[in-house]
Amino acid sequence: MSESKIVATERLRREGRWEEAGRFRKTVLRECRAKGMKKAEASDAALTAMAEAFPPLDTGDKTVPFGTPGEARPIDRHAITIPKDKY
Repeated sequence: MSESKIVATERLRREGRWEEAGRFRKTVLRECRAKGMKKAEASDAALTAMAEAFPPLDTGDKTVPFGTPGEARPIDRHAITIPKDKY
């Protein structure tokens, strides 16, 4: 799986597909456990299957949305109001 669990979860939430993807992951997890897989193995298999079934949407927009791990946000100095009597 190329994305970590948290990155995939955040991406799917941004895309509005987390509920559907989460249900899919839980179904795959139950199927894997029913086949006798250990919990950790089943979880990894379910996450991999979810990532393959729900790849990133190609929006054509190559910008990184705010909230992406490792992202630095620009400061809008005009949006910050500092009371003059405080400083």
